[in-house]
Amino acid sequence: MKLLPLSYTEERLVTELKQGSAKAYSLLYDQYAPTLFGIISRIVCDKEVAQDVLQDVFIKIHQKINYYDNTKGRLFTWLLTIARNTAFDEARPKQLHLSISAVDIDSLNGQYHITYNSIDGIGLSELIHTLPGQMEKIFELIYFEGHTQIEVATMMDIPLGTVKTKIRTGLQKLRMNA
Repeated sequence: MKLLPLSYTEERLVTELKQGSAKAYSLLYDQYAPTLFGIISRIVCDKEVAQDVLQDVFIKIHQKINYYDNTKGRLFTWLLTIARNTAFDEARPKQLHLSISAVDIDSLNGQYHITYNSIDGIGLSELIHTLPGQMEKIFELIYFEGHTQIEVATMMDIPLGTVKTKIRTGLQKLRMNA
């Protein structure tokens, strides 16, 4: 990771990013892109796809920089969260999959046996709806709509720690019910 020029503090960088400074975005990219690319590459496992995901990450950073709050965590942690979530979204299979069963193809007379696997098909949506109100809403926003924990805390006007606790508690409940 390259170091920021001595004249730049993290606070100054964030301020200039929020003002739309091209120089600040260039510095941000130079400093963090190699590390974020390494993290993304471990999740995606395809160099070309990882490069595309990295571009998507920096687009999201540009779009969401005004949501960053240094009182809730360091800039790098925020960037890392965006990178991981974007990489997981890319690596995660799409919600609807078509799988062709290879069971005795001759007996199908040219027809394919297609199975549909979706969130509803595996019962995950039903399980989420068994969670108490605010916990259910948090799970929907994070796991179905793709928001970050920080975004959910902002949207629901609750502390980030509360979001994290509700996720941990919800996952424990879901494991018990599964």
